[in-house]
Amino acid sequence: MSTAQLQASQRFLDAMGPMIANEEKMQEVIGYIQALRHSEEYETITFEELSKYLPVETAFERIRQEIVNLYQNQ
Repeated sequence: MSTAQLQASQRFLDAMGPMIANEEKMQEVIGYIQALRHSEEYETITFEELSKYLPVETAFERIRQEIVNLYQNQ
């Protein structure tokens, strides 16, 4: 492991503090980190632009279903 990785690991452990022992909190943090890693892959779209392609209600339902599927498959 590189020095940078060791330092990053220590900072992560320090930031988490006693939450390290809480699996639910660890999963929340890991999920957040993964979301950040992939957040640059998606373009921002306004509601007006979105509604040209499909109704906003349909879009939110699809997003909700994707989230449900994601958490069920973990």
